[in-house]
Amino acid sequence: MRVSKMKYAGVLIVMMGVTVTLLAGLACGTGTTDFTVTSSTDLNHSHRVIISGDDLDDPPVQKTLTTTRDGGVPHTHTITLTKQEYEAIKKGQEIAVVSSAFPDNNHTHTFDIQAPAD
Repeated sequence: MRVSKMKYAGVLIVMMGVTVTLLAGLACGTGTTDFTVTSSTDLNHSHRVIISGDDLDDPPVQKTLTTTRDGGVPHTHTITLTKQEYEAIKKGQEIAVVSSAFPDNNHTHTFDIQAPAD
């Protein structure tokens, strides 16, 4: 008896001499949607970051995100999210992350991150 295995959209299918026809819609799942978070307003401006749905579904150990380029003097900040923070967001919890400081005046922004309700 010949047994072959293939992984298709996260589902393990074992075929034992049987012809299997996969319909396109059967193995398609819906992943988490990307969403945008706006920071606190500091020195009369705020920034935005995009939280990737793919990162929520399969969290990296750590990832640094760069904000949008805003402010009176256009500039960016970074925030770093850990795997544990991605997992907390995925569970619907809100986390607060402080951005890197902008060197000219040492200001930061706080991002209160919570996934939108479905």
